[in-house]
Amino acid sequence: MRVVIINDTGHKAHFGCQMVGSAYRQLLKERGIELVGAQRIRAPWRSDSNRRMLDRADLVLVNGEGSIHHNRFIDLLKVAEEYPCLLMNCVFEDMTGPSYLKHFKHVTVRESMSSRYMKIKHGHKPEIVPDLIFAHAGTLTQLEKNNDMFLSDSVVDLSLCTLPAGESQYVKKMSAYRRASCGRFHSICVAAMLRMPFSAWRSNTWKNEAIMRDMGIPELYTDDQQESIELVPDGLSDSVCRYVDDAVIKIDYLFDRIANNVFR
Repeated sequence: MRVVIINDTGHKAHFGCQMVGSAYRQLLKERGIELVGAQRIRAPWRSDSNRRMLDRADLVLVNGEGSIHHNRFIDLLKVAEEYPCLLMNCVFEDMTGPSYLKHFKHVTVRESMSSRYMKIKHGHKPEIVPDLIFAHAGTLTQLEKNNDMFLSDSVVDLSLCTLPAGESQYVKKMSAYRRASCGRFHSICVAAMLRMPFSAWRSNTWKNEAIMRDMGIPELYTDDQQESIELVPDGLSDSVCRYVDDAVIKIDYLFDRIANNVFR
């Protein structure tokens, strides 16, 4: 089984993108799936060199991470018109143009708000599989909790934060805190994996609100950064722990099916 990743974010100077990129590679390697190549984030897949790569693959994995919303980067969806593709790991919001979803062998989204929107507005029911970053659950470094409140920035507001998203060893440094206020989607995921109490505030899509709903803690989400800080609880809900455990199972099941050629 040979695959190509389209819209690979693993090279970006962003802790979440790097962790997702390494998760893809880890999950494929564990199953003996050959990664023929990876096209960097939003690079044109129609170039001759990329087509030669795509032609060698049995299945193309289109990583929708942070891209499929508000009619942006529609070209990522058009690759399914010419190659066998799986759209995965994505948010799907306010995509009002022609739908290319019917051309995909299978579609997964990271959260239920994208699933509901895709079904109602595009007539396509996707599978919900949490973000691939959860493949790292159980492997994250835990430090002594010497600090109380970790503050994450957001795509929409970089003003108040403990660390920028591109900070080296972001996760290790975050783990030294007892609680967190998260504006980054992947900081929410990391806080959950670290079993750290947290709240969340808005991003550039509904992804933060959606994952908080799916984790069973919608009351800990707000649009306002300062209000989020006030909402951070002292303890972690059991529903968050269950979400993390279920995420690992769902991710493994998806990649098992890829390895078994279910989507070809």
